Amino acid sequence: MIERAEDIRKRLKLYAGIFVALLGLTGVTVGIFYLFHPSGTRAIFIALLISATQAALAGAYFMHLNSEKKLIYRVLLITGLLFLVLMLLTLLAVNDQR
Repeated sequence: MIERAEDIRKRLKLYAGIFVALLGLTGVTVGIFYLFHPSGTRAIFIALLISATQAALAGAYFMHLNSEKKLIYRVLLITGLLFLVLMLLTLLAVNDQR
């Protein structure tokens, strides 16, 4: 697939913008830590939301998942659901020992 130089420049600008957004979100995560340090639950929740956004940006653009077929999305969804089930089982096992 041969691309024109103009298309490559547009794509590089997009990637540079995503990279700057990821750096900015990392800075926001560090700022949240210093802002809400005494109350850990709130800071952890906000930091997890920011990191989920970072993971979505990195996966969609740098790993090219925004142009993949439906099968990839189904596999990712099943993987995520199984991960949540395993974490729930782990939490239930830990709380059962008390």
